Amino acid sequence: MTALFVNPWGLLALIGVPVVVAIHFLQRRHREIPISTLFLLDAAAMEASAGRRIERLVSSPPLWFQLLMVLLLSIVLADPRWPWRGQTRRLAVIVDDSASMEVCKPAAADRLAKMARSVVGLGGNAEFLLLPANPAAPRLYAGNSAADAVAALENFHPLGGPADPTAALRLGRERVGGAGIVAYLTDTPVEQLPADAALTAVGQPVANVGITGVTFTTRDGQPHWEAMVVNRSTSPQTRQWQLAWDQSGGTPPAAVTLAAGQFTTLGGPLPEGASRLRLTLTPDAFALDDTFPFVKPALRPLALRTQLPAELEWLPTLMCRGIAGLSLADTTPDVTLAGSSDGVFPALGNAVLVSLAGKTDAPLAAGDVVAARHPLNDGLVWEGLAVGEQPALPAVAGDVPLVWIGGKPMLSLRPQPGPPATRQLVLHFNPLHSNFRRLPAAAIVLLRFCETLRAEKRATAWERLDPGQPLDPLLPAGTSLLVLEELNLAGEVASRRDITAAQRATLKAPDHPGFFRLSEGDTVLLEAATAFADGREGDFTRCARADTFATASLSAIRADDSGDAWWQLLVLVVLALLLATWWWHARQPAAAS
Repeated sequence: MTALFVNPWGLLALIGVPVVVAIHFLQRRHREIPISTLFLLDAAAMEASAGRRIERLVSSPPLWFQLLMVLLLSIVLADPRWPWRGQTRRLAVIVDDSASMEVCKPAAADRLAKMARSVVGLGGNAEFLLLPANPAAPRLYAGNSAADAVAALENFHPLGGPADPTAALRLGRERVGGAGIVAYLTDTPVEQLPADAALTAVGQPVANVGITGVTFTTRDGQPHWEAMVVNRSTSPQTRQWQLAWDQSGGTPPAAVTLAAGQFTTLGGPLPEGASRLRLTLTPDAFALDDTFPFVKPALRPLALRTQLPAELEWLPTLMCRGIAGLSLADTTPDVTLAGSSDGVFPALGNAVLVSLAGKTDAPLAAGDVVAARHPLNDGLVWEGLAVGEQPALPAVAGDVPLVWIGGKPMLSLRPQPGPPATRQLVLHFNPLHSNFRRLPAAAIVLLRFCETLRAEKRATAWERLDPGQPLDPLLPAGTSLLVLEELNLAGEVASRRDITAAQRATLKAPDHPGFFRLSEGDTVLLEAATAFADGREGDFTRCARADTFATASLSAIRADDSGDAWWQLLVLVVLALLLATWWWHARQPAAAS
């Protein structure tokens, strides 16, 4: 059983061993004076002829008592701890789950193995707990196998942004207790950590050039793509880049050179008919930002049909111009614009209803403008709304008023029972006899109304998403079975899995960059590409090595009270030896006489 010294410097007290031995080597030598009578004995000067001299070491009880006292005091000062059988040592390692850790994962796995061996060397049983820095994420490992803990870390592929480990460190401390060891495994040193945690930083600066995002513009009526590329290193870097799409399309490789810290833009015309594209750079140490899959974003289309008279044609024109994906169509509409003078409308489904009554020279309606609390009204200012005094569309049962003037409803939301359930936005006044056309709040409320309709439409949306992004907010509500298919660049299915209604709320985009499709029956609801685009994680200039694990291990051993019962006994033994030495010296004159 190996002893563990909490204070190894206490062993310096063993220097007292040769000191005690040296003292016992030194003997006082006296001069002999022959005398004839004993009355001169009191006057004899017992002085050494040559001071202290080194003589043969004489074994005596005081010598052994004093050596034993020095040894016992050294043990007390060094504070040894013995790993008793049945004792459990616990190690909680909080792993930085930011994406930059992927670069130093081999070094992190090696350091974890050494920490595990150190804990095993403390004796007794060992338990290991691996937690990501995000406390909401599932744990990586819990058990008593160091090899399995290291394997769990090697199989962990972090994709998060900058991590705050505070909550996870406190959780780790709760799990292992005060006598356990908590360590934060990261690539960037942190000045101070809570929960008496040790810092184990295994990062180092590496040269990295990465893609931070892709945007789309229109030039001369043709769509263009633009990608931002940044050099996150302290020296100039040259990379080859290439754009590929669908089955066989692609551009020839081209070189780009960036100075230290420089940003640049790559781009060109969007290939006609291309649905899935991938921009790649020459691979470097951080591979996540060297590849950027993307699709051209496109909202679910909305078809607009108008039944308004010619004098109100400006309203559908302004709506199609200001609401992306909304266009006039003769097919089955998603939203209809309709007007009436008497408030009688045919069955229209989703619609925007307006009044056609009133006169142009009517005075303004008197009264204060009041807006209701409603998601369609959030942050909107309606105080500037001016409406002519005129016959208004009558309210019906179930209307949800949004805006009043003088106690009369001016704008209402009218849900229509189904199936299918629909909704209508009602303008109780004639827009021609108001300033509705020039009011910013009017344009926003029409946009929000159309977006609520778009969110419920079962049609295909094309999106660029982040890995792990929640998908439920992007999908229309429903309980039908969904199918998630991961695709390659050519659109071929690489994997497929079913999503039940219970899984919809927690459904997320794949964790790795690539393409995927989400379908409901024969309807494709989402065509998307996931790409890593967190530029902060590509900066390795502050990465470095630091380690305070040894200090934390000693603190944990000190917190262990298994060694607190023996040192009092040793102190009593030292006192007993001190008394025995005094007693021995006290009895020597009596024995000589």
